Formats: sequence, structure tokens, C-alpha cells
Amino acid sequence: MNQEKETFFDKNTLIAIFLLGLCWVGWDYYMKKKYPGQAKQEQSEAQTKAEEASPSNISSVKTADQKIKSKGKETTYVFSGEKMEFVLSSFGMGFKEIRLKSFFDRDKQPVVFKNEEAPPLSATGLLKTEELIPFKVRREKNKFIGHYASKNLEVTKILEVDEDNFIFKTQIEVSRQSRHFTGLRLFFYQAVPQSAPKSWISKMLFIVGQDVYGGFVFSEEKSEQIVETELETPKNYQNLSILGLGSRYFGQAFLNKSSLLPSGILKKREKGLQGVVDYKPLTTSPFSLDYEVFYGPKSLEHLAKRDSRLGKWINFGFFEWLARPLLQLLRGFHKITGNWGFAIILLTFFVRLLLLPLNIRSYKSMKAMQKIQPQLQELREKHKKDPQTLNREMMALMKDQKANPLGGCLPLMLVQLPVFIALYRVLGESIELYQAPFILWIRDLSLFDPWYVLPVLSGATLFVQQKITPMNVPPAQARLFTLMPLVFSVFMLKLPSGLTLYIFVSGLFGLIQQFFFVKWKKEKA
Repeated sequence: MNQEKETFFDKNTLIAIFLLGLCWVGWDYYMKKKYPGQAKQEQSEAQTKAEEASPSNISSVKTADQKIKSKGKETTYVFSGEKMEFVLSSFGMGFKEIRLKSFFDRDKQPVVFKNEEAPPLSATGLLKTEELIPFKVRREKNKFIGHYASKNLEVTKILEVDEDNFIFKTQIEVSRQSRHFTGLRLFFYQAVPQSAPKSWISKMLFIVGQDVYGGFVFSEEKSEQIVETELETPKNYQNLSILGLGSRYFGQAFLNKSSLLPSGILKKREKGLQGVVDYKPLTTSPFSLDYEVFYGPKSLEHLAKRDSRLGKWINFGFFEWLARPLLQLLRGFHKITGNWGFAIILLTFFVRLLLLPLNIRSYKSMKAMQKIQPQLQELREKHKKDPQTLNREMMALMKDQKANPLGGCLPLMLVQLPVFIALYRVLGESIELYQAPFILWIRDLSLFDPWYVLPVLSGATLFVQQKITPMNVPPAQARLFTLMPLVFSVFMLKLPSGLTLYIFVSGLFGLIQQFFFVKWKKEKA
């Protein structure tokens, strides 16, 4: 029987390569058409930020007075500490700007919280009219005390700065009120750049280096994450405990500490998100409020220490139960190495050692299946017209030879997939990896490798490992599998460099492990 010599570039393989390339070009064309000017807009906004940003003193902040409803003349107070500096307004005793000194954005500018289009952040106003209360403020070290008194209303607001925890402890006492008084309203706002991803597709494609903006609410003993693009209509909440607004790494949050539970509203504005917190007293008697506002980095350890419920603000996705222990383990390795990149390497070795028994079992199963391939082929030829008998004979043969077709790489992949996804969320959501340098050209483990060295090395190790791994598939499928390293390399180009570092080290570990398996098998033979 004449058998045609098989080559890698046969008709089916070339068609598969062509279709893969066609899909890639078509998808790229579709995204450029759907999001025209995406890259140009991002570059323009980054350049504008760099040009407008000024290292001058924070007291130079301008005010959009025409958008603030209050009586009298505004007075501002400047605070400058070791970790933050801010400008406090007498209107509602809200923040015109808060600047973190130790944290910087992608443009190397200090992280800033401000609202140029609405009331100052966490300002106190009247619920019915939204008019800000014009306090007379005096300062005592890290404490600001504001007082307002009129014929129908008397309010005292005390703001204490806890710089180490990025917290402002707040107390409000309403000692006199009229029957027309309906309550107090607090204002919060998160600006959203126009270049932020506008759909789930673009969020997946541009997730690296871009922030996903949204809110976090804990009310009536339930938590909820709200993505800015999915907030079509205002959301109302009762018995509110926590209201947070922010980006992936930084945020502002309200934490109720009073026995009186407020309500809240989260809504979209033209250029961002606005949250309001409403305190509605039940009687006209004097009452007091106690709450905290947070402006700072979204560190899991820091937030959970402040309030265990606030720790849920960091979204680790479906595999949260695995992501949180991985982050704790990563922190432990970082204490040993002092470098987050080396901590990822140690974490990779730890995970691979845990999976080593499964790797050995997988290799033995693949070798057993490879050994009985000639016998399986004979059975296929013998019973090609009787599928039931063929299946029965094949199962009997595999049982006799202790070969399991499902004991190969599939179980190993199923075990590693949750670890991969969980680590992806950890590296993408954790402030610890934000702008954390590794070595040489990798200056930020939360961004992709600028020289694409790690994706290429990862693809190379995967290719070599595939070549020395016994495969029990038809030749056509085997040739298709050889394309997978190339596909994975392309996929990894825009992944966080911390994740590609994990993939490369894991692949390198697997390659060394495979050499030992092959050597051990030869020695045993």
C-alpha cells in the first residue's frame, strides 16, 4: 500500500494557519473601526496631563465656585503631611483636592483625588436643597473643627486626620434644627477619563495599563461591585454601611460608624461617577453622626484591617477563594526576597512542587497510552465496522495495561487553570504589584514586558517541552498543536509582566522536569 509522505505544511495545516491569520486581521480591523482614535486619544490625554501637571504647591488649586451652592465666601485650609496633602474648603468642610505623596499614576504624577465640577469631596450639605453648609473652621494640629449656627440650624463638624491609614475620622453634631430640616447629605465623586474601556470587549483587550472605574457598596449586609460602564440608571441603597468609588488601585470610601444607618445613591455623571450619602433623622431632637472617609491605595491588608467588609472592595473574581491565599503567600515570599519578581519565582516553584505528583502520574499515563498505540490501531482496523465491539475491546486493553486516556495533560491543565486565573487577578488588582520593579528592563510588574522578552521565552520553552512530551493524538492534530506556542506567545504580549514571568518560570520548571522524566525512563529501560 502506497503511503504518501506527510509534511508539516500539508493542505489542512496551511488552511488552519490562513484562517487563524484571517481571524486575527479581521478582529484587529473590527476593533479599530469600533474604537477609532483609541490610541491617539490616550496619547493625547497623557501628553496633556504631563504638560498641565505642575509640581507647584497644592494651594494653587482653582475652584469652580459657580457649581457650588452655598452662602458666604469660601475659605480654604492647606494641610501638608508626610504621606498626603490636601486643601479643605469651608463649604461643607469638603476636600477640594487630596494628593498622595508616595503613590504615582502611569504618567509619574502624584495620585490626586479632586472634583472640579461639583461640591468638594465628602462635603456636608442640606439634604433638601443640596446647599453646602458654610462652616467657620479652626485648626488644632491634625484636627479641623467647623461650626455653623443660624436661627434654624446649628451644626458642628470635627475632622481628624489619620495620615498613616489614609483615614479622616469625622463627627457631626446637630444641636439645633427646625421642623423644615430633612437631613444631611455627603457628596463623593470619581472622575473617569474618556480613554477608559467602554465595553467588556475593550476592557479585556486594554486591561493592562488601564484602570477600570466603578463603585463598591455594602448595604443591608450585602456587598456589590458596580462597573462604571454598566451603571445605566441611578442605584439606590438602604441601610448603607460602605460606599466606595475608585479605580483599580486607588479609591475613596465612606464607612458608617453611627447607630443611625444612612441611605445612598450611586449615579453616572457626564465625566464620572457620583455617590451621595443621606442621613435622615427620625425626630427633631439633637443628634450626632460618626463616620470615616478613606482616600488612598486599595491595599487588601490595609482595607481589611480597617473593616473586614471593606476588604471585599478588591475584586479577585470567581477564584477569589484561591487568589487571596496566593496573595498572602506572595507577600510572605516578598518578605524573604525584598523583590516582587523574585517572590513570583518562589511562588511558581512552590506551585509546581505541589503539582509534581500529578505531573508524574500524567507522564506515566501518556507513556502507557503511547505504548499501546500499535495495539489500539490493530483493534481499529479489526473492528472498524463494529463500533460497540471496538470500544469494548479498547477499554479492556487500556484496563489491562493500566492506561488512562484522561490521565494525561488534561487533569494537569484543569488544576493549573484556576491557579493561572487567580494569579492573573492577583497581579492585576493588587496595589503591591503596581509599579513594582523586577530587574533590568522590567520596571513595572503590573504592565506588559516592553521588550517582549518574557512572552518569547515562554513560547520557546513551551515549544521545546511539547517536542519532548509523548503525545497520543493523530499526526494532523499533533501538527496543529505545534502552533500553540506561537498562539500563546501572541496572547502573552500584553499580559502583565508579572504573569508572563510566572508562565516562563513554570514552563522552564516543566521543561527541566520533562528531561528528568525522559532520562529516568531510559535508565529504567
